[in-house]
Amino acid sequence: CNQRKGAKIMSSKYRVWQEEQYADFVQSQGQDEKKWYMLVATPGAGKTIAMLRCADYYLATGQADLMVVVVPTLSLKKQWGQKARNEFRRQLSPNFMGWVTEDFDGVIVTYHQVGNNPDMFRQLHRGRRIFVILDEPHHMGENRTWGQGVQRAFEHSVRGVMGSGTLFRSDNEKIPLVPYDTTGQSAPHYIYSYEDALIDQICRAVFFRKLDVEAAWLSYNEELVTAGFHDTLNDERQATERLNATIDASGDWMKAVIRQAVNDLRHIRREEQPNAGMLIITKDTVHAE
Repeated sequence: CNQRKGAKIMSSKYRVWQEEQYADFVQSQGQDEKKWYMLVATPGAGKTIAMLRCADYYLATGQADLMVVVVPTLSLKKQWGQKARNEFRRQLSPNFMGWVTEDFDGVIVTYHQVGNNPDMFRQLHRGRRIFVILDEPHHMGENRTWGQGVQRAFEHSVRGVMGSGTLFRSDNEKIPLVPYDTTGQSAPHYIYSYEDALIDQICRAVFFRKLDVEAAWLSYNEELVTAGFHDTLNDERQATERLNATIDASGDWMKAVIRQAVNDLRHIRREEQPNAGMLIITKDTVHAE
């Protein structure tokens, strides 16, 4: 992997890491093991621009006729479309129905669309060379509809690039098309870490206050289990159950965490920044409510 330390932000259009990753991508043409090029970069570093640049290169040099961008959610279609249009003057259609008119350089679709009808995307390759971008590929599972659909749909693509900030799945299932080493760990072709982003002052430092907890829950085998995060659990399923029990919105721990956060926010508003806000990250909409 090409990991870099201590570099500074360039004054040009692209950041140093984006220039390095782009050069590595271009130089790796023709290498079978890099047909599906895997990029890992911390959130906020500029993965979207990096991946679009790779696709733009293939279109501009005549090595591909169309690009297909696959995203996890409908809301991301708009963001990708704007980036492609504003940064590369590429028009991507968000409404793919099986064909692409000459007005567009490609399409933006969801993993759900591909998983539901992989053969429609497979037929897109007839008479065309397709470059594929897979955004956050960890949403695919090796034995899941989305993963199997993407593999079938884009089997004959000329090349693809994948970008993620979290290259793992909570169920530990392998992610299709992602390279793995002999130990079963993912082996990206280029990594831009959070540490790199801090050095380059692209991302801000985040401090995590540790609030330990001891949770009790009924395990999958109907046994009562009590454990904190300082305890080692041999069963991965129990580790997931421990986490779910801890972040249960009806439990005491979440109330204590939010109460502490509210107190901190009030202090910051009073002493430092009057318009400071709070972000609570939840696992789904029900949990958020």
